[in-house]
Amino acid sequence: MGSVWSKMIPWHLGFFSRSAALGNAWGINSLAACYIYGTGVAANRSRGIELWHDAAAKGNNAAHLNLGMLYREGHGPCPPYCRDYSAAYSHLDQAASRGDSDALLFLGLMIKAGEFVAPDCEKSCMAFKQCGERGPWAHLLHQGFMAWNSGDKIGSFIRYRLAAELGYRTALANVGYMYEHGIEDEKFPISQDLSRAMYFYDLCALQGDAVCRRRLGDMHYYGEGVEVNYIEAAAHYTKNENDPQSCFNLAWLTERGLGVALDRGAAKDLYERASHLGYKRRLAYESSDAEFSDMPAKILMTKLDIQDEVCAFLADFSGLLRTLPYPLVLLAHISSEASSCVCG
Repeated sequence: MGSVWSKMIPWHLGFFSRSAALGNAWGINSLAACYIYGTGVAANRSRGIELWHDAAAKGNNAAHLNLGMLYREGHGPCPPYCRDYSAAYSHLDQAASRGDSDALLFLGLMIKAGEFVAPDCEKSCMAFKQCGERGPWAHLLHQGFMAWNSGDKIGSFIRYRLAAELGYRTALANVGYMYEHGIEDEKFPISQDLSRAMYFYDLCALQGDAVCRRRLGDMHYYGEGVEVNYIEAAAHYTKNENDPQSCFNLAWLTERGLGVALDRGAAKDLYERASHLGYKRRLAYESSDAEFSDMPAKILMTKLDIQDEVCAFLADFSGLLRTLPYPLVLLAHISSEASSCVCG
C-alpha cells in the first residue's frame, strides 16, 4: 500500500481534501493515507489514524482494513506503538463481515495464531475458505444463476457442480436441490437421486448452512432417500439451534417422544424459542411469509398450557371424588383415566 501512495503527486491531495470535506468516506480514507505516508503533505500519523477512524465510522471497508492491519502490526497513533489485538480484531471483523477478502485473510491469521481470541483451527479455516471463495473462479456461481434463470438447467447444473467441487456452500446446496428434484432435459436429463442430494446437503451443512441441515432432518423424518429415523432427524434439528423451523420440529418430536425422550416441559421451551426466533427473523426480513411466522409455535404452546391446566383440574377432581361414597369413586376412576389420556 505504501508504494502506491508514494507515487501520488501533490495535486491529488486537493481532490482528496475536497472529497473529505464533503463527507465522502473514500476521500477521507485516501486523505488519511496521505498523512500516514507523508504523500503531498508532512507525515502525521495521529492525524491519519484519526481520519481513518472517521472513514471507518462511515462504513468504509478499506479504513477498517487499514486500521486492523495497523493495530495488529503495532503501529498505533502513539509511541511505543504496542500491538492492540482487540482493536485489530474488531476492525478486521467489521471489514470481513462486509465481504472484504483481505480482512478475511488477516482475521483467519489472527484466529489461527490466537491473537485476542483462543486459537481455533476450524474458524480460521472457515475464514481462509471464505477468502478463497472470493477469487476469480467465483464467476461460476453467477454463471450458474444466470443459466438457471434463462432456462438452461443443465448449463446451470454443470457450473454449480464445478463450483461445488471447489467447496462453495451455495453451489453445494443448489446441486443437492437439483439431485433431489431431478432435471428434465431432452438431451441430458438428470434423474432424481436422493442419496446424492443428501450427500451434497451434508457437505453444505458441515459448513454451517441451516437450511441444508434442516432438510437433512426432514429427509430422515419422512424417510426420503433413507429409512425413517427419528433419532437422526432430532440430531440434525438439535444442531440448528438458531433456526426457528428446526426448533419447532425438535419441539414436535420432543412433545411426542420421537427420537428423543418425551418431555412436555422441554417441548414448551423449544416452542417458545422457535416463536422468539421466528419473530426476530420476521422483523429482520420485514416479511409476513409463513417461513417467518411465530404463530404455529404459539398455538402449540397454548395447547400444551391448556392440557396442563386440564390435567391439574382432573387430578384434583379425581382426588376429591375418591373421598366420597363408592359410586363417586367409580367416577373418580373415570376422571383419572381421562386425565391420563389428555396428559399422555
